[in-house]
Amino acid sequence: MVKLIFRTAFLLLAMVVWQTVCAEELRLEGVVSDAKTGKPLPNVLVTVRPAGKSNVLKFTQTTSEGRFELLLKSSIESHELSFRMMGYASQSVGLSEGKTFYRISMVEQATSIREVVVKSKGISQKGDTVTYLVSNFANAQDKTLADVLKKMPGIEVSKSGAITYNGVSLNRFYIEGKDMLGGRYGLATNSINQQDVGSVEVMENHQPIKALNDISFSKNPAINIRLKSDAKSRWVGTVKGGLGVEPTTWKGEVLAMRFTAKNQSLNTYKSNNVGSDITTETQSLAFEDIVGSINKGYRLSAFIDLSPDFIKEIDESRYLFNKTHLISTNNLWSLGKNYDLTSQVSYTNNRITSDSYSNTMYYLPDKVIEVRDDQHAFSRKNNVMANMVLTANTPTFYLKNTLNVNLKWNETQMGVDGTYPNRQRASTPHHQLSNDFDLISRKGNSAFTVNSFTLYQTRNEELLVSGKDTQQQTVTSSALFTNTSTSFSVGIKPVTISGKVGISGLLRKFNSNLSGISDTIGRLQNKVQMNCLNIYFTPKMEFKRTAVEASLECPLSIMPYNFRDKLADNSNLKTKMNVSPYLYVKYYATPRLSFMASGQFSQSKVDEQLFYGGIILNDYRNISKGIVDYAVGNTKSISGSISYKIPLKGFFVNAGTNRSWNTFPRMFDRSFEGQYVVNSIVKQSNNNRRWSIYGSVSKRVEGIRGMVTLRSSYSSSDASLLQLGVKNSYNSSVCSVSGKITSNIGSWSNLAYDIIYDKNWLRFSLGHISSTYEGYNQKLTYTITPNECWYLRIIGEHYVNEVAEGVKKNFFLSDVDITYCLKKGWELNLMASNIFDQKNYSYSYYNGLSNVGKSYNVRGRNVMVSLFFRF
Repeated sequence: MVKLIFRTAFLLLAMVVWQTVCAEELRLEGVVSDAKTGKPLPNVLVTVRPAGKSNVLKFTQTTSEGRFELLLKSSIESHELSFRMMGYASQSVGLSEGKTFYRISMVEQATSIREVVVKSKGISQKGDTVTYLVSNFANAQDKTLADVLKKMPGIEVSKSGAITYNGVSLNRFYIEGKDMLGGRYGLATNSINQQDVGSVEVMENHQPIKALNDISFSKNPAINIRLKSDAKSRWVGTVKGGLGVEPTTWKGEVLAMRFTAKNQSLNTYKSNNVGSDITTETQSLAFEDIVGSINKGYRLSAFIDLSPDFIKEIDESRYLFNKTHLISTNNLWSLGKNYDLTSQVSYTNNRITSDSYSNTMYYLPDKVIEVRDDQHAFSRKNNVMANMVLTANTPTFYLKNTLNVNLKWNETQMGVDGTYPNRQRASTPHHQLSNDFDLISRKGNSAFTVNSFTLYQTRNEELLVSGKDTQQQTVTSSALFTNTSTSFSVGIKPVTISGKVGISGLLRKFNSNLSGISDTIGRLQNKVQMNCLNIYFTPKMEFKRTAVEASLECPLSIMPYNFRDKLADNSNLKTKMNVSPYLYVKYYATPRLSFMASGQFSQSKVDEQLFYGGIILNDYRNISKGIVDYAVGNTKSISGSISYKIPLKGFFVNAGTNRSWNTFPRMFDRSFEGQYVVNSIVKQSNNNRRWSIYGSVSKRVEGIRGMVTLRSSYSSSDASLLQLGVKNSYNSSVCSVSGKITSNIGSWSNLAYDIIYDKNWLRFSLGHISSTYEGYNQKLTYTITPNECWYLRIIGEHYVNEVAEGVKKNFFLSDVDITYCLKKGWELNLMASNIFDQKNYSYSYYNGLSNVGKSYNVRGRNVMVSLFFRF
């Protein structure tokens, strides 16, 4: 199967390359320099167009050395080359038969700006940059940048705040061309007022490291936020506060920011008890690791899992009973043209209470076990995060050093009534300190890279369960992880060859102690130590021409492990080898249409955090058992996608499919010991096959002055699980279809409509049980704006869920708010939420060989008055 995958991928690559090479193409090259100094000019826009016409046939930009290259498939008769750059006079030269090299000298020229009136549909394109005019997508009720991003065709904002462009995740998020926030850009999108933003620029295939231009290509886009002129070089921001009754609620937000040519500052304070989890804004929405692609993360497992249940389908503000505070300060200091120093410091305090009910039925070969839980939970989470980043980004030199501290203190108390009444209390602090260093030195067409990452973290977990008996579980673990590598890249157009060699190491200690449970289930203590190394070498080849880009890499690693169980007086040394080749090919049929295919064979690494001989109590009911086993599995996968876009018409389409075959050497086995569910791991081969297909289309529709988006996906998985030592195979399938329409019906009203439909199939061999569950939800937001002084917004939500097979339940929610705009940036708002005073939300689902029914308390009716001010 592996050979078939890679034969197919290599055949595709060979066909594309052969087509490219054999096509009748003419290569145009040249150098652009300053007429006065003779120095090469980078980033000059070079275009090919028919003489006397404005339509562009080909375009590129000059490199850091002022060079450019274009491939033409048509005759050059009656065509011309045009050169444009801000601050220089534009030039055009006619193309001549037989001449393929052009040397251009550009003369400096001041750019005169005169007053003009521009009528825009909101989207423009220049080269590979697509620009969205924020004012063309914003309405009166939109307060933050995130509200407007969700209305822009081609841009998707997930529930977590992560942004994708035509299905591809970002590799950078800039404000005024500077990366102040790193991956924590949710602080900006959820805080900056949309009225302070002029435009949003999407830079496709963005290479953020100047020293890697023309050596390593990027598959990911970046976003740059352009502020309005009156929102720069002075302090601007917003203040918002509100109070509600029945029950008493509050919310408050303060934003103060200042962006100048040399310094940037964004500071926020937020607090509420209305169900808005603002702590997610400080989470890092990880970018693709561009520099060296080394492993920059190791996370200690959390063994004690005591947390309130949360509903996935409805918005958290409907069910989250919280008291949350966030304070954050983010700053950037420019130390020169290409040198920046940034710092981020944030503190969050989040207290949550929840009430839920669950009924779980476990299907055994000879009986059914039913467990009922009435859960009341309270949790308190504190998090301090701070980092400092020094960056130097020049065409010949790149340096980035990130020092990061992340301290978390989590406490949870939970009361459970039902089949096994008890009280639980857990403390799960997690502390991390890391330093990340990247260095790239470029000379000509070659680059030398050094990467070094070090991380130290600790967990000290404790669980106390009080019921018929008392149980206490303590877990202490620590890990020191380090990874250092060096690589060398040489670019000989159109091919770049690189090789990376490195070594990573791990020192992990793990101790645990359990009391109050009979040792007949297993040993009650653990005291283990694991040391391991990873010596690796990764050869890589990249190919890039006008219409084709491809990469082939084959990571090779040798990993010696040294494990010691001090209580069992057992130690062993084992060495593993890992080979994981990966092939990627992308073909640009036109500037609008592209195809992508990839294939991979990857061997999994040893899951050393499963290496322990004693048992661990995860909560009052679940016990986990580890295993010492060095066997690894593998995954074979192939995927393909197609992307098409017409940015100026606001039309974006992407679709893809993935097929994977997984082989695992172990399986999880579930058994029952009195009130406890014992989850152990046994050595038994387990195969999993999965395939999926997805697609989305979004279109700006001028007829309704809005956007239409349609998304769909289907996935199917064949897998197995053990219960009481008996292997059961099952098939799980999920189909999802969603749509969204936004429309400005007139200057006085607009609406947004969302609908999501899901259907799940589950078929497994035990008792030939088969089940189908389906549900959908829809949301309508309608806003009336009679004049610029005030607006009325009505929100309605409708959910249909199966609470039992074939039994569906309707659930309705509705809000109404009125906003009156006062003078000088003030707004007064009156909002009534959940006006039908719904109190309970229910649904059910299958989870392996069990059926789970859930019911949650939701926030009741509330009326709030708030005041908003923008300065």
